[in-house]
Amino acid sequence: MSLKPLATAFRTLTTLPFPGCDTEEKSRALPFLFIPGLAVAGLHLLLARLMGLGSGRLLLLTGPVLCALNAVVTGALHLDGLADTADAFGMARSRERTLAILKDSRLGTFGVAAVALALLWRSAAYGALGDAKALAILLPCMTGSRAMQGIMLSFIPYARPEGGTGSPFAGNRNMGWICALEFGLCSAASVWLLGGAPMIVVTTIAMLSAGAVCASYCRRLGGITGDGIGAATEIYELMFMTMAIAIAGN
Repeated sequence: MSLKPLATAFRTLTTLPFPGCDTEEKSRALPFLFIPGLAVAGLHLLLARLMGLGSGRLLLLTGPVLCALNAVVTGALHLDGLADTADAFGMARSRERTLAILKDSRLGTFGVAAVALALLWRSAAYGALGDAKALAILLPCMTGSRAMQGIMLSFIPYARPEGGTGSPFAGNRNMGWICALEFGLCSAASVWLLGGAPMIVVTTIAMLSAGAVCASYCRRLGGITGDGIGAATEIYELMFMTMAIAIAGN
């Protein structure tokens, strides 16, 4: 089996080096997106484990350090999508103006606020989860969010007729069904490994939150963009961790 789709998945979603060439048909990489998510989650667990070997004071830095790791390893890709989405939907009302702001590399007030809130939220969530054992929730969280990306790219129309960064991945429904199966397996694994039936609630609320982002894009733009995928991913992971913490505390 060719490793080109896997190489494309890693190079698209992470800054981690991966040997070989990219696949010519980018949509073939969609079923492999969950693997970079698994790698990113594994790095979180490894670093949390290493920090747990130190003093108790070091554990106080778990949240900010893991937050920095996530930004570096993912290239802040999803955070960038969230920032652009906040600017575009906060500053514009028309379809044309929204698309123009999404394409603008400059960061506005809404984008800055969204990034600051997301970083604080993610850092607090990591800190609340605490040790490496509790942080195992990141495995279904980050693999599921990447499988969800494949579903959205496959089944939601791309908003820019002229194409964009995400358009080479879009529109392959056969790959989308594979991603849907992967998402289901990730959800089943979280139910089996990490707490039973309450995890269904966690996954459902995270999905609905990400779906709200997609619905906003579809209502205004008639489809999704790469920034929308990034924003939905960020929201999914934040809500997944938050709900897992809330349920664990009851």
